[in-house]
Amino acid sequence: SIIYRSNILDQYADFPKKCPAGDIKIQTYAALVGKVFYINEIMAVYRLVSTSSTHIRMKSVDKYVSHQNQIIDWYKMVNEYTNHKYEKDIKGAVTFSEARIAIAQRKYYKFWNVKYWPYILNKPRIVQIGIFMSMIGFGGLSRLIHNTLNKIR
Repeated sequence: SIIYRSNILDQYADFPKKCPAGDIKIQTYAALVGKVFYINEIMAVYRLVSTSSTHIRMKSVDKYVSHQNQIIDWYKMVNEYTNHKYEKDIKGAVTFSEARIAIAQRKYYKFWNVKYWPYILNKPRIVQIGIFMSMIGFGGLSRLIHNTLNKIR
C-alpha cells in the first residue's frame, strides 16, 4: 500500500513523464518531496491477473524487455531531474531492471558481473540457486527442480 499526503502532488506535473509503471512514478516522487517510512513486513500478496497489463507483458519476452528498457530510460530522466543527487540509488534500480532483462532473455552469463550480485542476493534462496545453476550451464536442470518443488508444495 502507498499512503502519501495529497499536497505532495502540487509539483507533480513537473516530474518526468513516460514512466511505464505508475506505482514506481508516484513512489519515487513521494520519496523525493516527503518523508518515507518502510515497514519490513509482508502486508500484501502479489496477484497475477491474466488480463492485467503486467501479466500480458510477462508472456512476451520482447514486450517485457521493452517495458524494462522504458523503466531504465525513465530512471535516467529522474537522474537528470534530481541533478544526479541520487545517482547511486538510480544506478542500483537500473541494474535491477538490467538483471530482469538478463533473466527474461536467459542470458545468465551476465550474472558473473558483480554489479548484478545485489539483485541475486535480494532473491529467495531457491531462486539464487536456480540463477547460479543457470550461470554454470545447468538452467534446464534448475527449471526441472523448480517445477518439481512447486508441484510438491
